[in-house]
Amino acid sequence: MAFALICMIIGIVFYGYIIASVAAGLANADAQRARYQERLGAIKTFLKVSGNERQFVPLKIVNVFLSSATCS
Repeated sequence: MAFALICMIIGIVFYGYIIASVAAGLANADAQRARYQERLGAIKTFLKVSGNERQFVPLKIVNVFLSSATCS
């Protein structure tokens, strides 16, 4: 009976750890997406204010800026 109790407790702890890990991963991904969208919005706002909205800005330049901003 004690062995069964210990096995159940270990199972509950393991299950809780897995659920917490998945929840933390989802929360982290959502936070990164929010930061990416915020920076992309800042770039779009800058282009509108500076009058370059219709001018072609290569996506590669935008991606380099966003990747360098997210690394810091």
